Amino acid sequence: MRRCLAVVLSIGVVSFFLSLSAVSARSIFTQSLLEPRVSAQSTLCVAHYPVVLSLPGNDEYRMVCHTNYDRIFEEFGYRYEEYEITFDTTKNGKRTIKAVPVTKKRILTWEKIPYSSEITYTKEVPHRKKIVDSPGKNGRRGIVTEEVTFPDGTKKKKVVSRWVEREPVVEIARIGTQYDLAVEEIKGTHVHYWKKLTVLATSYDSTCRGCNNITATGAFLRKGVVAVDPRVIPLYTKMYIPGYGFGQALDTGGFIKGNRIDLAYDDIRYGDWSRRWVTIYLID
Repeated sequence: MRRCLAVVLSIGVVSFFLSLSAVSARSIFTQSLLEPRVSAQSTLCVAHYPVVLSLPGNDEYRMVCHTNYDRIFEEFGYRYEEYEITFDTTKNGKRTIKAVPVTKKRILTWEKIPYSSEITYTKEVPHRKKIVDSPGKNGRRGIVTEEVTFPDGTKKKKVVSRWVEREPVVEIARIGTQYDLAVEEIKGTHVHYWKKLTVLATSYDSTCRGCNNITATGAFLRKGVVAVDPRVIPLYTKMYIPGYGFGQALDTGGFIKGNRIDLAYDDIRYGDWSRRWVTIYLID
């Protein structure tokens, strides 16, 4: 009796586990059927972009796979490099591209990149003298330009790419502020100067043609203001003019060119300067 009961129990356990295995296998099989399957063909392009390619004397319509010009032309059987786009629009879901055959040529040119300078002003160097501690060097930039020639002979250029082949090297230099002053007594006045010039000097005030109360440097026009050519006498340079007194280069003028200066007065009617050549002394 006990043996029969054991056999029955064994058969029941085995049947239970077999039923579980069957259910699991059935579930796995069913789940595999429900899951989306990716076939090899699903990686292929599905043509769904309607495009009209309009070339001179020929309009073609096709469902294409891509949206960029080179691949679209390839799908139509043309080389994009041989055409220039003149019109591209999309209306009612359909894209229309117009192009004309052209000749394209690429030109390589080189452009100089000027170097910059790092200047240090020092009293250890004579006034206005420049000492280069590390010379600068210009860089070079490459530019590729595409020249497109249309059927009517007209040409169009556009930059395709540019790159820096060589970066510029910064110049390191020092400019001196040390004055090597000379001394000269002028009508009882001791003048310490670093340079003297012979110039043609005239006079003016705020009422002259094209003048006003404000100078080119933003200063108020008054006696002591001197108009100069900045290429000869730097602006803000102080100077001594015999017969006029001390002045500063704070103005410019359309007729003040080269070795010529204009001496300002509050009112020229009360000025005592007549047009003449004079030696002036630059003191700062």
